[in-house]
Amino acid sequence: MKISLSWIKDYITPKSTVQEIADGMTDLGLECTFETTSLSFTNVVLGYVESCEPHPDSDHLSVCQVNTGDEENWQIVCGAPNVKSGIHVPVAKVGAKLANGDFKIKKAKLRGVKSNGMICSGKELQYNNDHEGILIVDTESPLGTPIESILNFNQETVFELDLTPNRGDCFSHRGVAREIAVIENSSITERDVPLTENSESIDDHLSINIHDTEACPRYAARMIKNVKVGPSPDWLRLRMESIGQKSINNVVDAANYVLMDIGHPMHTFDYNKISSKSIGVRLAKKGEKFTTLNDVEHTLNDFHLLICDDDSPIALAGIMGGKNSEIDDSTTTILIESAYFKPTVVRKGAKSLDISTDASKRFERDTDMEAVIPALNQLASLIVDVAGGEIVGGIIDKYPQKKEFIKIEFSVENCNTFLGTNLTVEKAQSLFHKISITTEEKDGLLICSIPSFRNDIEREVDLFEEIARVIGYNNIQSTAHFSGSFDAFTTDDRALDDEMRQFLSSIGFNEHYSNSLNNENDVKHFTENEPILLSNPLSQEMAYLRNSLFPGILKAISFNEKRQQSYFKLFEIGAIHQSSNTSETNAIEDFHVAMAWYGKHNTHWKQGEELDIYTVKRDLMMLFNSLGLKKVRFESLQSDYADMGLSIYQRKNLIGEVAIPNKRIKKFYNIKGNCFVASLNIDVIIS
Repeated sequence: MKISLSWIKDYITPKSTVQEIADGMTDLGLECTFETTSLSFTNVVLGYVESCEPHPDSDHLSVCQVNTGDEENWQIVCGAPNVKSGIHVPVAKVGAKLANGDFKIKKAKLRGVKSNGMICSGKELQYNNDHEGILIVDTESPLGTPIESILNFNQETVFELDLTPNRGDCFSHRGVAREIAVIENSSITERDVPLTENSESIDDHLSINIHDTEACPRYAARMIKNVKVGPSPDWLRLRMESIGQKSINNVVDAANYVLMDIGHPMHTFDYNKISSKSIGVRLAKKGEKFTTLNDVEHTLNDFHLLICDDDSPIALAGIMGGKNSEIDDSTTTILIESAYFKPTVVRKGAKSLDISTDASKRFERDTDMEAVIPALNQLASLIVDVAGGEIVGGIIDKYPQKKEFIKIEFSVENCNTFLGTNLTVEKAQSLFHKISITTEEKDGLLICSIPSFRNDIEREVDLFEEIARVIGYNNIQSTAHFSGSFDAFTTDDRALDDEMRQFLSSIGFNEHYSNSLNNENDVKHFTENEPILLSNPLSQEMAYLRNSLFPGILKAISFNEKRQQSYFKLFEIGAIHQSSNTSETNAIEDFHVAMAWYGKHNTHWKQGEELDIYTVKRDLMMLFNSLGLKKVRFESLQSDYADMGLSIYQRKNLIGEVAIPNKRIKKFYNIKGNCFVASLNIDVIIS
């Protein structure tokens, strides 16, 4: 969001420096940077063309004698078609620089005639985009006056705000001005909007019907007759350009101006293109077609909200207008829409069509229900000011269910406990007053009335946040003391997992992570435990919760073998599941660690190592010793998936197994080399 400092001054005149404002805004939670533009030229002054004669050797050049207030006139050769005697012009004298220093004015000869300087166009001075001719200046200022003292070159400081989604109220110059007022402990001055209506009634020209009051709780409209669409006046064009907005025409620019000024999006329709002279707000029919202003046809769904002419759509509510009702040069009667649309409806509609507009961004973040009519009046007044016309009497305001202002009970004691502050009731009231929250005391609490433009404040804890940001997070004293109940401390049931990770990593294992969802074949290979089938699987390959870690780790062996890894050790720690009729959830969850060894010979500079069952047993015994697990023994295990297997016991407790996968399993997982696998039940080991 770009904010112009000169625009802000319509509401408040800051006493702070630009840097202090940017820092203060960031401290308030609105991350802020700024950039100040400078003149693109030097040494350009006001001149007067005393005479203008054709160049003796050119059909399009002129030889001018230009008075810049110096002792003698300057001869300048000019190629502009509109140059003539008797006009005031900007003159770049010899030594001047244009285009931010890239172009320096020097003495020159043009087809044999000396030229001492240059008469400039608006584009060469970056004053406007006109480069067809020189800039003619209407002024009574003394000759030789620096041109920047006569013309407004829109030297501007522009703030760039990175707003969080909850601060939709700051998507405008007025909203940011409110925050600057908090920084400076002052208040803003609201705009005075003069409004004159004719004797007609808008009810004679238009009717409005809201078919879905949940998606559109409020819809209002005004009408303006005898408007003349054309270019915007310079002040409006420069205001919009200062924040990177392109000027379109006076009516559209006026609507965009009010949007950027107070943050409430509105839309203007060509009234004569609304055939039924009635407006309906409804949800789209699935598959309905609509062409937006950017000339793109969209296929709509039944969650898109439409503004309709009788039954034909003329706008996507809160997102973009339609091609069939746009303002053009022939428009003379304008219908202005000002409404409140439900944020989730606009967001879902915009995202599904991959459209993001200045209007949709604001509606998605929630707008001010009470700003509907003031915004409508401001835009109507501005259009009459820049495009002429007369406002038809009255407003149509469909607002069936009035929105109630939120009131929140606030405890100063709870706030102090939460933030670590030491506020008094009077101090809290003073802080709330800064952010337009009115309060009254009742039964030891403050009843806080939340302004309509702060839709993000809904709970007491939101008020704590407001207190913290207005005080300043850096100004809240930290404490070295902490008190709490020992009951708050709980045992880390998975602490053993980290011990295993650390030890296995130290003896050459790499940790592997695999998908916890398996296919039907994977869950049948390694255990007879009944697997758990998902009720709505994403695919057949991920239809079951895994009942063993072996499938994932064997797939990892195959993956690494295909990439010419000759020797490696892997481990994975994770949960496995099985069905159970005795459990409340009909499922049992256990945490296991699976280990894998692959290869025949570990190459080493000193002495290699052959990988066999004794290497595997050694690593397992080292792990058990590190965990303090005593009296571990290995017993023979017969298994359908192993050529040779060993059960692992600690005293009488079965804690795991180690095996050499047989040919059937190795073929299924596409493994050719020598490998061993082991699995340990961590939950049994913990117990």
